[in-house]
Amino acid sequence: MLTRAFGQSWEANDAIGVSVYTPTDGTPTLTQYTNMHYVTTAGDGNFTHSGGSSSGIFFQDADETVYFRAYYPFDEDSQENNGEVTITDVRTDNQSDQKNFDFMFAMGATASKNSPTVKFNDTDNGTTDARFKHRMTRLVLNITTDTGAGFTADQVASGTYTLSGIKHNGTFNTQNGTAVATGEVTDNWEITDYISYNNNIGTCSLILYPQTGTSLTFSATIDGQTYTGTLTPAFAASTSYSYDISIQKTGLVISSGTIQDWTNGKGDIIIIN
Repeated sequence: MLTRAFGQSWEANDAIGVSVYTPTDGTPTLTQYTNMHYVTTAGDGNFTHSGGSSSGIFFQDADETVYFRAYYPFDEDSQENNGEVTITDVRTDNQSDQKNFDFMFAMGATASKNSPTVKFNDTDNGTTDARFKHRMTRLVLNITTDTGAGFTADQVASGTYTLSGIKHNGTFNTQNGTAVATGEVTDNWEITDYISYNNNIGTCSLILYPQTGTSLTFSATIDGQTYTGTLTPAFAASTSYSYDISIQKTGLVISSGTIQDWTNGKGDIIIIN
């Protein structure tokens, strides 16, 4: 079964917005389309226009090479060919809705009337990496305990956990793929329901807007006692930060954050008839 696009592959009826653009060193393109609504009906990464074969993007000149960019997920409140789209009304405090704010962006794919299949990948575009890339930040917390720490695994699993210092408001520019946090920070944001437990390790994977100058306070309340610690991820776009947090009766022990590139989204073909 395919997982959702905010994981590593597409899900049936996932939708993207596709636009044509002129590269900075190129002549203006004759084919002008913005924010066109394309859907992978089967979830296999093959996208067609939501209006069927008679709608969508059509090449205006037989000899023209057209450049494409795309974003995910498609903004259902926007209209096709309405110019630049900036999404401003999506918050991240409800992590059950990650599918709606794990923004991805792809740029640099090319096609022409003689070769009309657009491939957002890194093999058919010369030196251009045109794959979909995650544009938010991911924060992964691994919460552990052991018999010498003073708590049982059940006590840790029944605890309450919060983070303070995160901005949940933000914007996403669908034409350049930039996601930015805005507004005020949130204190005592409860993340308990987003933690899953396996082999006495609680894992919490959060998708958040990139933000600067962020120092987070992690709090764990177990058996009526609250323990706190500090995390300082850089919150760069497209980057995943992982922390190991050991819950002990003498306090929290938080490892240095591990940083890694975020997995690119799979699915790379858009059919333009």
